Amino acid sequence: MGGFLICIIGLVAISVIFLLVTLMLVDDLNVGDKMYLFFDGFIPEMNRKATITKIDDSRIYIYGALPLPLNHVGRFYATGISSDDVKFIYVKSYMLVYFAKIAELLRGKK
Repeated sequence: MGGFLICIIGLVAISVIFLLVTLMLVDDLNVGDKMYLFFDGFIPEMNRKATITKIDDSRIYIYGALPLPLNHVGRFYATGISSDDVKFIYVKSYMLVYFAKIAELLRGKK
């Protein structure tokens, strides 16, 4: 009986986490939003918080004049790779960077 109860609690916990992630992780980056810029590494290193002033197909602009590369746009994050192979992660919330790392790992497996 104890093992069955643990399995039920585990399934409920996984279901709640899945629903929270799918419902809360729809947060597009738009012009005028504040975003966090991270250098991608095993542990992402935050560079700065900036306001998005313009977005086009291959660049995201901050501070009105600083273009950053834009290679992939997900549901709640974006990534870019610079000419010197530095990978950037852009998110609206500081805590979303860890979900973005997981999404990038899963995206790389495809």
